[in-house]
Amino acid sequence: MTRSLFALALLAATSSAVAAPTSYVFDSVSKFDLGARLITLTGILQGESTPTTLTWVDNTNGDNRYPVNRCVPVLLTMIEKPGRYLLNLSIDPAELNVGTISCGLELKN
Repeated sequence: MTRSLFALALLAATSSAVAAPTSYVFDSVSKFDLGARLITLTGILQGESTPTTLTWVDNTNGDNRYPVNRCVPVLLTMIEKPGRYLLNLSIDPAELNVGTISCGLELKN
């Protein structure tokens, strides 16, 4: 019985320490690099005036890179048509998690 209580306490402690996914909204994107595992994106966040560079590790393997692969056309559109869209990007900063969760475009008003 003591072992199971310890396991539950350990699980609760580790799950509360895990970082939550982070969402960003970019007004523009000026650069992105997709490495084997490292992704870097530079652009202007909504409401900001200076460029921000995000770098995160994407732990998806070659067969399961669909979130990153689907983001490539979105990122290219942001670079090719500046000022027309907002980029909504969600990443998981926890080192052992997948990394890129989602990306999408929103037409500016």
